[in-house]
Amino acid sequence: MPGGGAVGIGARIEPIEGIDTVLELAPLSDARAKGLRPGDRIMSDAAVVRGPAGSQADVKVQRCDGTTVRMKIRRERWLFPEEHPGVRWARIRVTPDKVIGYIRADRFDDGAAELADQAMDELAGTQGLVIDVRTNSGGNISSMRLAAYFIEGGGPGFALFSRPYLQRLQHPVTAADVAQAPMVIGKYRAMMLAKRCRKMTVRHYFTLRTWDRSAIAHPSSC
Repeated sequence: MPGGGAVGIGARIEPIEGIDTVLELAPLSDARAKGLRPGDRIMSDAAVVRGPAGSQADVKVQRCDGTTVRMKIRRERWLFPEEHPGVRWARIRVTPDKVIGYIRADRFDDGAAELADQAMDELAGTQGLVIDVRTNSGGNISSMRLAAYFIEGGGPGFALFSRPYLQRLQHPVTAADVAQAPMVIGKYRAMMLAKRCRKMTVRHYFTLRTWDRSAIAHPSSC
């Protein structure tokens, strides 16, 4: 019996100009084996694509050349191995005198900050830049390195406090608490929050998952 739960056909499909279009395919999917390719348009109703895992979807597909075919594709979960590295980039020449930079960030993990610096350095001088985060699964605050290139007057600041530290404060974190926080020492450049963030306002204060045993304050700007 097919597995329970509605799944798709192992492809990332999004509407382009109002028509569901294949953007990516899982490498080992039945859809790829049957000949479905990026750029193909799904002409069947969207409800036809999804169904119980292991069942067959009868899909009408329009190729890039305008021809149409019908495919019977096994429905399966999206299984896609992580791309390495998580941040990749390229220079794309769209006209003889125009080059666009393209950055695809699938996730922001360890090393992403250095990759962001390298990408921005190699894409300098392009006439435009596209940052594709459509498939980004998240990560750590290394994402701020890339964001800082597009923020005038400095980048956002973060303060990470342990639960015992917060308990000693005995009140919600204020801007003054963040300004007086000790130096941040870690993989990225050390800095004194007090030097950059004395006048900032704390926009959010919340506790992370209980097993993290920590909290984070997000200042609006530094």
